[in-house]
Amino acid sequence: MNRNARVAVALIATAPAFAFAETFEETMLNKGQTAAMVSEPRFVSVEIGTTVTFLPVDKGHNAETFKGTMREDHELFKGKTNQKVSADLTTEGMIGLECKPHLGMGMVMQV
Repeated sequence: MNRNARVAVALIATAPAFAFAETFEETMLNKGQTAAMVSEPRFVSVEIGTTVTFLPVDKGHNAETFKGTMREDHELFKGKTNQKVSADLTTEGMIGLECKPHLGMGMVMQV
């Protein structure tokens, strides 16, 4: 194996796992498969390093984390209404999210 190939193999083997992270899309809807004002899927299980993108398919939605539903070392985020927002999940554990305009209608999810 030549020197360049050895260096490439060494870099790939020592790269952090999140360098090869996947992206997952979560849709925010006025009417879903089972209810109104939902985020689908309702529960998401992903690996550390995954980027989750919240897409307001229907108007009037946002996605934001709320305190007390995750580890303290996870970064909070707040998306603007009608705009997609992405979160890089870099810590282990459950994260609670809400659509602030529709919280009263139960529009929450967990990652």
